Parts: sequence; C-alpha cells; structure tokens
Amino acid sequence: MVVKRFFREPTKAQIKALDCSEAKKDLVDRILALDEGQGLIIARTLVPPAYRNSWHFLRHGDRVPLRGSIDVDPERAPREATPVDYRIRAFHALKERMGAYSGYEYHPIDIRPHAPVDARIRRISLVECLEGARIFAYTHQVPMASIDVEQYTNAGAVAKDGATFPVKVPSRQKGSRRYSFSMVSVPLANNSHKFRISWGSLSRGHNCKRSQYMGLRYSAKEDSEVFNWCAHEVSAYLQIMALQRKNDNRIPLQMSQIALPTPATKDFYKRLCDSVLLQDPSIESRDRLRVLNKAEQEILLWGLVYKKDHHTSFFAKDHLGKYDWALRHTPTE
Repeated sequence: MVVKRFFREPTKAQIKALDCSEAKKDLVDRILALDEGQGLIIARTLVPPAYRNSWHFLRHGDRVPLRGSIDVDPERAPREATPVDYRIRAFHALKERMGAYSGYEYHPIDIRPHAPVDARIRRISLVECLEGARIFAYTHQVPMASIDVEQYTNAGAVAKDGATFPVKVPSRQKGSRRYSFSMVSVPLANNSHKFRISWGSLSRGHNCKRSQYMGLRYSAKEDSEVFNWCAHEVSAYLQIMALQRKNDNRIPLQMSQIALPTPATKDFYKRLCDSVLLQDPSIESRDRLRVLNKAEQEILLWGLVYKKDHHTSFFAKDHLGKYDWALRHTPTE
C-alpha cells in the first residue's frame, strides 16, 4: 500500500546520504542536536536481547505502571487524582529506574457496586500517542480529511457510565477505507464517577493491522486480558476532546489516559523518523543499516522522558491539530 504524502517518511538511502555520524551512547542528546542535513547511525542494538524481535518486545517488554488495580468501596476510591497526576508520578519515577520500556499500562477501577465495562489491562505506547497526534493533525490540516464523531447515545447513562461515540478515522494509506468503530466509556460529566469511567476507556469494533498483530500470541498465556491502544483510537479520542472543548467541556481532556506530546517531543520523534539509522547485524545488506522500527523508537522516546520530565515531554499546551509534521529529507512526490 502507498502511504499518503502527509505520513511519508524518508528511505534508508535518503537518510544515509546525509552527513552521518555514529554513536553508541548519549543517543538522546545526539539526536536532539541534529541539524538540517545531519544524520545519526546508532551503532548498537536497542531492543534487549531477551526478546526475539521488536514485536515480541512491544507485546511483552517492561511497561511503566501508572497504578495497580483497585478493588475498594467508594469512600476509598481515588476521587481527586486524575490520570495525568498518575502519569506525572510514574514518569518522574523513571529517574530512579530507567530501562527499555514498551509503553505504560493501567488497570480499570473496580469500585463496588459498579464494575468496569471491560476489566482488561490497558496499555499505550508513546509511539502510538505520537502517531495518533499525527493522524489528528492530518485531519485538521488536509482538506477533506476528517475524523467523524457521531453524537453519543443513551444520554441518561452518560453521567454514571460514560459516553459511547461511534467514530470514523482515516487510514494512513492511499485508497484504504476509513476505520469505523466506537469509543466507549468516555467521561463527560463533572462528577465523582468520572474517575472510574476514565480508567475504563477503550474502543469496540476496531481491527487495524496493529491491533491484529498485537493480539497474536507468542505463547499460550497473556494478552487476551490486554487492550492495546493504537494510533487510530488515540486520534479518535483527541477529536472527541477537541469537540467537547468547543462546548466548554474539559472533562475528556482532564481525564484523558493519553500522554499528549509537546512540540519538542514531536520534533524529537520526527528526527527518529527522518534522520536516524541503526546498524543491525542480523540483516544481509552490505552496510547492515536500516531505519528504526517502532520498538526502537519507543525505547528512545522513553529515553527522552528520562532526560527531560513529564511536563517537558508529554504535557502539551498547544493545539495538537496545528503541529507541523513535515519531515526532513522527504521528497514531495
């Protein structure tokens, strides 16, 4: 499939043609320092050797936990701490235990007598947060592109159980159909239920290639109990947030489980896509070079969080729809 121009990235040959230097350490700083026309070759592997390949790491690698499962009565429920409060705490804790992470995860809240709609663990990778922001920007910058959100139904249950929004999200490939699915358990009302509702947010009916691959088993255990957010779901939630803010409703933003990349983080991710190669001894080409895969991008994004902090990296105050996603060294045609 041909990728739409907005999402097109340079090839290995185009990056290799830059003024490239090699590095094995201080990778985040080296990437942050790249100027126009410069490239970086990472001369070591990034995915830990305990994993068979990048997808094995993305599915089974260590995650940053936001909080454990909660099974308590309403009086002990977390009624003041928002998801961003937990992210700040978890991201700050990386200063003491930095490693290679495949994303962050959290559990729905089980507060008697209410139960979560879906008790699966939720996992989100930073790459999918960035890619979701890129799809969101695409629909705000390219004529005729859009994320369509239908009005939620069953308004009487929204205050207690959250809203369900049928959505349609564009594909990043030319000629592909839009993805139709529903975002479920979206908090809208400013009440005590919003905390429980927000920890249960997910989608229903979505089946993109990443969702299919992340659902495959490498062993007989795990992952039937996991919901992995993908970029399409992230972009759909961002659009719901934006539409609700037009109605002066900030609850979906306040209670969002999505880490919102700052412009600086967006630019760092762009460099991962357009200016960095990796030496891979397992490939057969003479130079052993290739572009970064999603697992390696994820590891480097967590390295950025470690070097900076939550607010510098994933506490956006700018409109994500206005972000400049133009990459370096990418042909216009």
